[in-house]
Amino acid sequence: MPKLLRDVKPDAGSDFQPGAISRNPELAALFAVVANHWTRLELELGRTLAEFLHTQPEIGVEIYGSITSITAKLALVARTAAVANPPLTDTEHRVLGALLQMLKQLYEKRNIIEHGMWGYSAQLPDALLRIKLLDFLRWDVMAQQQIQLQKWDPVYPRIGMAFPNQVVDVYYKDDFTQLVEQLYNLGTAFSDFRLWRDPRQSHAHDVLHQRLCTLPQIREILSPTLQESTPSVPKQSPPKEQR
Repeated sequence: MPKLLRDVKPDAGSDFQPGAISRNPELAALFAVVANHWTRLELELGRTLAEFLHTQPEIGVEIYGSITSITAKLALVARTAAVANPPLTDTEHRVLGALLQMLKQLYEKRNIIEHGMWGYSAQLPDALLRIKLLDFLRWDVMAQQQIQLQKWDPVYPRIGMAFPNQVVDVYYKDDFTQLVEQLYNLGTAFSDFRLWRDPRQSHAHDVLHQRLCTLPQIREILSPTLQESTPSVPKQSPPKEQR
C-alpha cells in the first residue's frame, strides 16, 4: 500500500515535470502493464455478457462497446444474468455479484494509477511519486501567486519547489505489481466462472470450484468452512513476463 511522502522521507525533493517518471523506467513501464491487464479484465466482462445472451451475443457486444461507463457495464451484465441460458442458480448469482463488486473496486484502484500526477524524487530512486490533480492545482495556483508577489523567474518556476509532502504518495514496485496480480486473478476468475457453470465442463467442475475459491470473497460463498491456509489449488498469478 502506498505511503505518504511525509512518512517516508519528509525532506525529499520532487519533480512532477511530464517526463520525470522516465527516470525510473522500470516503474514507468508498469503503467502499460496495469492498462493491459485492465483491458483484459474488461474483455472477460464482455465475454461473460455475450455468454449470458447465448443466441444473440453479437447484440450484447455492440451494446457493451457503446457504453463508456464501467458502472453501466457492470449493471448491464448483472441484469442480463437474469436471462442467461442456462439460467443462473442462486449460488451462481451470488458468485457473479461478488465478481462484479471486486471489479468495481479494482476499477477504483486502476483510476488512481491512471488519473494521478506522477513524479520522481532523486532521494527515492526506486519509487515514483503521485499527487492528486486537485492537490497539484491548488499548489500550482499558490505558486503562481508567490511568483507574482516576489517576482520569481517565471521560466520553469516549479523546478526545485517542493510539494506539500502530506498529499504526495510514494509508490514502490510492489504497489504496482500487487494491482497487476489482482487484475490478473480476477480476469482468470471470470473465465473460470463461465466454465464452472457450463454443463459441457462438468468433468472439471471440482477443479474450477477450487480455483474460484482461491479468492476469499468467492470462498465465503462456495466453501465458507474452507481454511485459507490449505487451498487445494495454488493461487493464480500472472505470467512472469507480464509482471
